[in-house]
Amino acid sequence: MPAYLIYGENTYSSIQKLQEIKNRFSGRNLGEVNIVDLKDENVSAEQIKQAVFLVPFLAPKRLAIVRAFLKKNSSKEEEKVLQFLNQIPPFSILLFYEQGEIERKSPLLEKLKELKAVFHYPLPSQEGLLRWIMKEVSRQGGRIEEGAARFLTEVVGPDLWRLSLEINKLLSYKEGGMIRQEDIEAMVKTELQSHVFSLIDAIAERNAKRALRLVNELVYQGENENYLLSMIAYQFRNLLLIKEALLNHQALKVTGLHPYVLKKITPLAKSFNFDFLKAGHRKIVQTDLKIKTGLLKPLLALELLITELIYE
Repeated sequence: MPAYLIYGENTYSSIQKLQEIKNRFSGRNLGEVNIVDLKDENVSAEQIKQAVFLVPFLAPKRLAIVRAFLKKNSSKEEEKVLQFLNQIPPFSILLFYEQGEIERKSPLLEKLKELKAVFHYPLPSQEGLLRWIMKEVSRQGGRIEEGAARFLTEVVGPDLWRLSLEINKLLSYKEGGMIRQEDIEAMVKTELQSHVFSLIDAIAERNAKRALRLVNELVYQGENENYLLSMIAYQFRNLLLIKEALLNHQALKVTGLHPYVLKKITPLAKSFNFDFLKAGHRKIVQTDLKIKTGLLKPLLALELLITELIYE
């Protein structure tokens, strides 16, 4: 199949996959000469067709990378691509790359799924994060206790970019020694996590003034709005896990969360209604979509989200 799609919220892994394909292709086809990267958000189906039907220069293959096409274009434009998809010459590879999930119904996505030509990278689960950390530390020749790895997931959250940076820092600090929880407490920035706990606490208290002040202070201090939103989403998922366990009279260890997090947010989980948490998580997902599609600026979107959660 000469056409593929890479997409998903786990941009760390999706970009790695994209770079891996580019590197492998470059080594066999005169480097970058036969790679065309269509980054223009207004790229049309006709431009894509021209790119894939152009004969490669002194090499067997040509690679055309198309970014954000499915998010920026209509189903009608996708249908035009589908018309020539099966006619792509054997010397061309067409690769679509999308950051984030594809929320709308996409005929091109469905076709590529049917052809098993899709690489999907969603955000990893709690256990997925744990496995990723253990594997990444081992890959770099280091060692980490499982409890410490779990603690690291709770402190940093689902951001693999930041996790990668923190792992590199910890490996340099330990110089081959076993990474333990006290090393993470000493080396990894935990202020943001503490502020997010405070923010959730302000939402529970229906204290709009305090919650909005915390958000604006974090952004003013340089925290990325998208990362801040991902941390809020992460803690809402944790609250849902704890609340469900409490409602089912289960031991909290079934949540798989680190004792540090359980101690911090179990009192908060008790103060929230389960339906409120589910509705809140949906609002967070909707806010993320509004930011990614350009409907709202990130800070305004965060402020509106906090206001909606408090006055729900």
